[in-house]
Amino acid sequence: MRRLGGLLEKELRHHGALLAMLLAFVGSIDLVLLFGASVGPRTITMLEAHANFTRVFLPLVALALGHRLVVREYHERTQRFLEALPVRRIEVLAVKLGLGLAVLGLVAALSLGASALAAATREPLTLRWLGLVALRTAAIVTTLWSALFAMGLLGRWRVPTYLAIGLVLVFLDQGTAFEVGRFGPFGLAGERLVLERFAVPWEELGVSAAIAAGALALAITLALVDEGSVAESLAKPMSRRERIAVGVVLALALIGFEVVEPRRDKPVYAMVHPQTVHRPDARVSVQHVDPSLRQDAEALADAIAGDLVRAREALGYRAPLGPVHVASRPSLPAHARESVALADRADGVLVRAPFGAPGFDAAGLRAWLLERVVDHATEGRAAFEPNAWVRAGSAALLVHERPPAPGLAAFHRRHRAPRYEALARYRRTEERFGAEVARALAASAAFAFVEVAGSDAWWAFAREVLAPPPPGVFAMLRPTARARFEAAVDPAAFDAAWERALTAPSDVPRARGWIAIEPAEGRLRAVRWGVRFEAPPPPGARCALAHAELGPFDEVLADADLAREEVACGALGEDGATLAGGGYGAGDRALFVVELATGGAPVRLLAERRELD
Repeated sequence: MRRLGGLLEKELRHHGALLAMLLAFVGSIDLVLLFGASVGPRTITMLEAHANFTRVFLPLVALALGHRLVVREYHERTQRFLEALPVRRIEVLAVKLGLGLAVLGLVAALSLGASALAAATREPLTLRWLGLVALRTAAIVTTLWSALFAMGLLGRWRVPTYLAIGLVLVFLDQGTAFEVGRFGPFGLAGERLVLERFAVPWEELGVSAAIAAGALALAITLALVDEGSVAESLAKPMSRRERIAVGVVLALALIGFEVVEPRRDKPVYAMVHPQTVHRPDARVSVQHVDPSLRQDAEALADAIAGDLVRAREALGYRAPLGPVHVASRPSLPAHARESVALADRADGVLVRAPFGAPGFDAAGLRAWLLERVVDHATEGRAAFEPNAWVRAGSAALLVHERPPAPGLAAFHRRHRAPRYEALARYRRTEERFGAEVARALAASAAFAFVEVAGSDAWWAFAREVLAPPPPGVFAMLRPTARARFEAAVDPAAFDAAWERALTAPSDVPRARGWIAIEPAEGRLRAVRWGVRFEAPPPPGARCALAHAELGPFDEVLADADLAREEVACGALGEDGATLAGGGYGAGDRALFVVELATGGAPVRLLAERRELD
């Protein structure tokens, strides 16, 4: 024991200052994570600060300890001094292993303790819950330090070994049914690290214990075999020939991975909620929350199935369209819809809509959903700005017997003369007037096209524009949507028919939005906004300011990217309202949108990109 005490004293004298600095750094990181968890809107429990520390910073601390206690000792040959003393090599190894494990355990315990103290002020904690979190954390610490301790004894081969392990894990995760995120220590550190309150993860604990035991066996073998000469030899710098060999092997492994391109058979996304209507033949699922909406859900599923069949025939697609999943989200406004990205193309299209809400527009959802389906079938090509209006117009023709929302299209006509540029610059039309106005404008153009040239001419035009993408360089040989349009219909006759279609009166009140940027404290800027009506606003009209900071490039922003501040139009007054909380300063670039809603989809009275000075 005296020998072990002397070795421990030596380690503390040699590395004590660094360990103290490391603990201070860990404390500051904990404070930052706790603050982030306390103000985060999606925080479930304050223990998430400990989870984030365990996943990100604990491995970094372990790497630093492994480099200091193991790699540096062998690289600088300072372990020879210890070997000259009357101590056994296993004792030196045990002291380093125990010291690193104690420091890493102390770091993890401090993180868990701080998070638990913070959580106790806001939420009920149980001893079983904290005990499970502590058990998972202890297993992670033991496995992590055992593995990194053994890797440190590999010397110059530790970095290639890290890369090899990483490639194997990526291959297993992407090329097989093996889920790395649920395996051993990865499963312990997963999303259930601080959320599981009852079940003990026996399988993950067993796998982690096996990994730790294997790593310790490797470390002991490397340190003791042939009186430690193997570990000392591995600590020497890598030769030029070895570096070249490692580079060649790594390059061949990456090439082989890309050539083989493994694909695991993932289960296709499916709705398993009991309140779901399935149409397996058409690959359509509609989820409804309220059992009383069962008949409405069945009618919607049947309508979507028919839309998919007609769209496939009209656009000439060989493969069936879909799958399509519609999930109920009653909290959304009646006109709102959300598109959800799925993990794999085979999973199809998933959207959320306020199914069953008062004022819910089932036909509008069907047309919007067809646009998403065509995007999916063309691998996003239909969403390109020159093609997007053709996609929206085709969806309207498949769903509606007459142009939908003529008042919205007429609202656009009130501000802009009908020109093909408004269709070709579809994203800009969306940004300026709103997505529903742009969609109504595209629908009116499609119906005008059919009036002039006939339905067959439109679908021949749409098939050419919305065809699946050709392979490689052949995509560049296709004519533009505008060239195809001018070849398919007489532009003058189309303009006349379109003009007639847009003469319908608009039910949107005549109003004008305005925005004023005013100095505030220091470099901050206040944003005032309002709406001026030619006549008193209709009862229930809502006005809103939507805004978002812009990056260095003028990319298109979706509605979901914008923050919103909504008030009753009658409460604005002549002076308007000031954006609550500010948030913008001199030199910032931002998009500001003033919207008006009178019961249906909002329209944009003003949309400006401003650089604040």
